[in-house]
Amino acid sequence: MVSASRHVPNLSAFVTLLITVLSTFIIAILAWHIEHRRLLLWIDYLLRQVRWYRRHRFSVARSVHRFAQAAGLIKTMNWRHRWLIFGSTAGYWLPRYLILWILMAYAGVIVSVPYLIVSQTLLNLTVQLSILPGGAGTVGAAYALLFGSTMARGDVGFSLLGWRFFTYYWYLLVGAPWFFLELKSGFQG
Repeated sequence: MVSASRHVPNLSAFVTLLITVLSTFIIAILAWHIEHRRLLLWIDYLLRQVRWYRRHRFSVARSVHRFAQAAGLIKTMNWRHRWLIFGSTAGYWLPRYLILWILMAYAGVIVSVPYLIVSQTLLNLTVQLSILPGGAGTVGAAYALLFGSTMARGDVGFSLLGWRFFTYYWYLLVGAPWFFLELKSGFQG
């Protein structure tokens, strides 16, 4: 839809969608907090119609129970620890989402921040759903569809290479020595 219309989406529509999603999420959390046992039984009743669920019902129940235990553990933490968890999560994701904005500003391209956030979310989803390792090819094509109409080809290539380096290849370069170090110590221990 974005590539066909050749313009950045309306900010008010984005804000309306964001408010709708957040309010629905808040209502769902409140309903879960008040009536979680009834909701689980109702969801279980609905999912028993699916053959896969009937076979894996107990493993799904075990996973839900573990999630509930983890949520209970977070509820017992003090606010300082909760803020540390939030800070570490924000410290991981904020630079990943800001790097594309910085690269585009360096290239002289002005794209709205909400559009960058939504487009990077779609690109990260493309990486996860692609059957290729690291989303090779599909991410580049999706990137060109999202930004090709607003940028010159050279700027698209520059920002794509920079974005992929800092959000994917950098982690491989840093993680590979760590992996081999842990692998070596695992064999000796």
